[in-house]
Amino acid sequence: MLAARRPRSFVVFISLLSYSREIADDDPLHRAHVAFVVEHINASRFLSAGKRPGINGGCLIVYGDDEQETRALLDQDPYVIDGVATYELHHVTVSLADPKSSLAG
Repeated sequence: MLAARRPRSFVVFISLLSYSREIADDDPLHRAHVAFVVEHINASRFLSAGKRPGINGGCLIVYGDDEQETRALLDQDPYVIDGVATYELHHVTVSLADPKSSLAG
């Protein structure tokens, strides 16, 4: 059994998005949102993204240690700009990680 590993601690923000309406996968706004997310995953600003089952919303895990900078980045999301999404931001200092993950260091 592998034990949880203590990485050098780092900060992530968990962004819980809530949508004011359903957005179809073929909606141009959805495609713009996905492009925004992919851009920031590729730039290593976002760790992951996904839908929240049973809830009209999503979740982004964002690398960073500055809340204002993180909010400024999330405010560029096409969903937020359009007013179709709002988000709650939660600050997390990661201190334990799965040793098989890249987070474990």
